[in-house]
Amino acid sequence: MTKRLHADLVILSLLAAAVALLATMRYGPGVSPDSAMYVAAARSLLDGAGFLGYDGRPVAFWPPLYPAVLAAFGALGPDVLAVARWLGAFVFGCIVFFSGRLFRETLRTPGLVWGATLAVAAAMPLLQVSVKVWSEPLFILFVVLFLRALPAGLEAPSRARLVGLSAVTAAAMLDRYAGAALLLTGAAFLLAHRAWPLHRRLGRAMLFGAASGLPLALWLLRNVRATGTLTGPRGGMGPQPLADVLVGSARTLAGWLLPPAAPAWGQAAALGGLALLVAAAFLLRGGARPARVRLRLRVALGFTLVYAAFVTAAGAAGLSDAPNGRLLAPLLVPLVFMAAHGLEAALAAMRRAGWRRLAQVLAVCAGLWLAWPLTSTAAYVYVRAKIGGGGYHTEAWQASAMVRWLKTHPPEGVVYSNLPAAAYLFTRRYARAWPPAAAPRPGAVALWFDDVDRAVRSAETALAGIRARLEPGSGGGTDTAGPAFVPADPSCSGAPFAAGVRARLERVRAFADGCVYRVKDEAE
Repeated sequence: MTKRLHADLVILSLLAAAVALLATMRYGPGVSPDSAMYVAAARSLLDGAGFLGYDGRPVAFWPPLYPAVLAAFGALGPDVLAVARWLGAFVFGCIVFFSGRLFRETLRTPGLVWGATLAVAAAMPLLQVSVKVWSEPLFILFVVLFLRALPAGLEAPSRARLVGLSAVTAAAMLDRYAGAALLLTGAAFLLAHRAWPLHRRLGRAMLFGAASGLPLALWLLRNVRATGTLTGPRGGMGPQPLADVLVGSARTLAGWLLPPAAPAWGQAAALGGLALLVAAAFLLRGGARPARVRLRLRVALGFTLVYAAFVTAAGAAGLSDAPNGRLLAPLLVPLVFMAAHGLEAALAAMRRAGWRRLAQVLAVCAGLWLAWPLTSTAAYVYVRAKIGGGGYHTEAWQASAMVRWLKTHPPEGVVYSNLPAAAYLFTRRYARAWPPAAAPRPGAVALWFDDVDRAVRSAETALAGIRARLEPGSGGGTDTAGPAFVPADPSCSGAPFAAGVRARLERVRAFADGCVYRVKDEAE
């Protein structure tokens, strides 16, 4: 039974990985400004220059593990972007597999095991981060491994298990700074484990903290030496009202449960239902569960609370983006884990009370709910397979006349751009933001891209075509993505350059979606 079940998990994991590959088959994985930083850091490592970003400066705001992994596989020959595509799909499959193992080890109902595993495999938040060149998939995998490693280390402590737990936690923090939530969760459970005497709890917690935190401490020391700061600056962020952060997080979670078009009362009801299931996992016949299951539930809840508090505080303080689908994705597996246990406890309580018909209705409703993540993920894969993996790897960008020209005419010297990440990806030249802090040197190149949101509109158009085909009497919709952007004036007169700066710029090439300039010498 176990071997067959594991074989089934392997098959489902391979299918999940195949879906991620399907979504990125046209132009490769989705790339964003963060992605460009990871790619640049990996390539600079391969060139022996250390961790340098797309602007040619030391990377500090992003931890080093993900670009280091890209560089390690890139050293074998394939391009870093190709490595990122296959790595994202492989890690997504591993997330599904180890989540399924976690469910199998704790749930008693086979149907719930597979329902919960399918919910993870069909979760669009997990697929969305897995088809991008982002560090989240690795981090989420470390979270799943942590949810299994910490309880095991508490139940049957050994030096090997403490080392394994510390390694997972250290890797998570080297992948994303939010991995500190794992350190805090692990230390809290080690200190609170009453089965051990106080001195043993203190000793293990200190060893765990030191072993887990040392690699990140060394990286932060490197940042101070390279940039003068612990994590470097990142523009565009500032403190946000805590209420706005909480409301945005709640809406994101509700979007995992219901279509975005659901009314506010429906979203509130869905979140309330999720909260009830999580509460049921701890309150309904908690004493009848094996101690190992109760411990795993407490670890899942502890991590959920600590991580949610961490990203909420960071967003409110302006230290990171406000919690969104990308930042909240690591909560999906522990939430599914607790909700599945709550559903199992609720069904058992209903049967004991003689409410078998109500239990059957609840089970059917839970099964029908899976239609939402399955259909939304199918639509997402359709769009990505059609227009590209996302960001700069979409049809709207790849079909750009300016982008095609840049790929065959990479500029020499210093490059500036209103989109430096795009300039780096399309030219493989370090690029800095325009306008520059100091007067640009003669011979420098300025790349101006018009309509920076073209990829978003292209995806929205493709999704609108799907909705049109699904609406009764719509007549079928269209298979084309539609115009990616409205062409700008070929003279690029809309570029916001000051008059004095514009006088020093010589237009090299003008396109419908941007311009290439050269900085003239003062004598010209």
